[in-house]
Amino acid sequence: MPQFHTDLYKKLEVSIIDHVILENLLALSNDKDKYNLGYCYDRQDAVNRVLSGEYQMTFILKPIKADVIKSIADLSDKMPKKSTYFYPKVPAGLLVNRLV
Repeated sequence: MPQFHTDLYKKLEVSIIDHVILENLLALSNDKDKYNLGYCYDRQDAVNRVLSGEYQMTFILKPIKADVIKSIADLSDKMPKKSTYFYPKVPAGLLVNRLV
């Protein structure tokens, strides 16, 4: 686990999977975009993809609470990529475009 991250970051399941399992055990580099990694937000969809052979494995994580994300941000740390998902999402453009 990189030393520059906070203790709170190091305790997150997603951080352990990202740094310990993906980087150290599976030897995937920091540039995970070049690997065939998939992310889905539905537990049954992830299981079905493994059963169908589309995925080789899946990690099912508990949702991270908003106050934990805020605490990490307050400590000037960043969450791992793809580790936050909020639903329902605001429709695209609603907050950017003027309605009148």
